[in-house]
Amino acid sequence: MAWRIGENVVRGDIDNRLPGIIKGTLYLEGVNSPVSLELEGNCEPDLAGRQLIFRNPSPRAGTSLEGFNPAQCGDVGIMTATSMVTIPTIPPEEVTRRIQEDKPIPICWSESLHLEWFSDNGRVLIEGSGFVCQLSAPKWRLCDETHEWLQRVKAREHDGYFPAEEEPSEDEDSDESNGEPLSAKDLNIALPPPDGYRPHPLAQDAAELLVRMIFESKYKRFYVEDAIQNHPLEMMIESMAAATVRLAHALAHASEWSAAETVHRLKRAHWALVQASESAGLAKHVRAAEAGWLKELRREFRVMRRDVRCLIHEYQEEKPRATSAN
Repeated sequence: MAWRIGENVVRGDIDNRLPGIIKGTLYLEGVNSPVSLELEGNCEPDLAGRQLIFRNPSPRAGTSLEGFNPAQCGDVGIMTATSMVTIPTIPPEEVTRRIQEDKPIPICWSESLHLEWFSDNGRVLIEGSGFVCQLSAPKWRLCDETHEWLQRVKAREHDGYFPAEEEPSEDEDSDESNGEPLSAKDLNIALPPPDGYRPHPLAQDAAELLVRMIFESKYKRFYVEDAIQNHPLEMMIESMAAATVRLAHALAHASEWSAAETVHRLKRAHWALVQASESAGLAKHVRAAEAGWLKELRREFRVMRRDVRCLIHEYQEEKPRATSAN
């Protein structure tokens, strides 16, 4: 069951100007404090790269919000300001009368705000054609090809695209030789710190995961020369390599940079991890590699994204403390 909170919205905003991340704030009728949004993913092309500020001219406490989490963290569904819906062209009381008399209701098409996400509360939806919206200029644009790809990934994750029998068992996810996943240590690949510098444990984990991905891809992929099925796997490895470099760079220089700069660098690493996960999902869709292996990689990407988000929160909280101290 979805939380349909459109009537409760007094005002709010969503900001997708950083690719792969949507932040926002909602002020709801019946809730004393604002609700914060921190979501993974992108809006539809009309809102991608932009900040949307919206206001409800006639809010009311139509839905009980008891148990609604004031910090909404999760994945984006469909977020657009151009969803087409039908609305009655007559007053509400006339609509009620016609329903009771079983008479047709005159309608017209109208653009509607549609904001959907999936959090610990489940599916949350804000929709309505009466919102007053203000849209910023785009900082980046989502091309049609990328948008179609992301829609396919969302459909698989939230609508059960793959039949149950295609999902690998826990035993199938393990390595064929000894049942344990390989690591850089197993491969005798050393990652020595330069000049005695010890990298952050998270950066070290990312580097080891990248090494293992490259090694295991030789045995887990169904390689065909010059086939399009190879592209998602190549993009997955490239994105993970970018995430590893960005993460190591951000954490190595965190003491020299401002908190805002460190947060910006960590968010770029987070976005690369999101891209790696989406590429793994597409690789599973086109059957480019073993499903169990890709499923395990996506789980590791998810855990790593969570750890990076925790670091982002830590550095965001350091900034006001540093300012107050001055």
